[in-house]
Amino acid sequence: MSIPVTLYSPGGRRTGTDKVSRANSVAPILEAGMVWAPDTDWAEELVEECAACPNGDNDDMVDVTTMALMRFRQGNFISLATDDAEDGSGSKDLVPEYY
Repeated sequence: MSIPVTLYSPGGRRTGTDKVSRANSVAPILEAGMVWAPDTDWAEELVEECAACPNGDNDDMVDVTTMALMRFRQGNFISLATDDAEDGSGSKDLVPEYY
């Protein structure tokens, strides 16, 4: 059994996908309260690092969190109420699925 690996290129300032742009792209997920943080030291550090971004000393955890949330959105594992349905019928017809 193997783990599937896919190529990922985060882009950069020239492509409009720098760290700040990527973090802003997933901000609605956080604003909607769709991310749960357990009551642990590492989660508190992550929240503090996200709050300090982009002016904080470290941003490694912000990068990883942002990339994970982007992947969840792109894979349709999570969606927002403001997302448009492809057939134009609206999100009322969507049935949540859990993985």
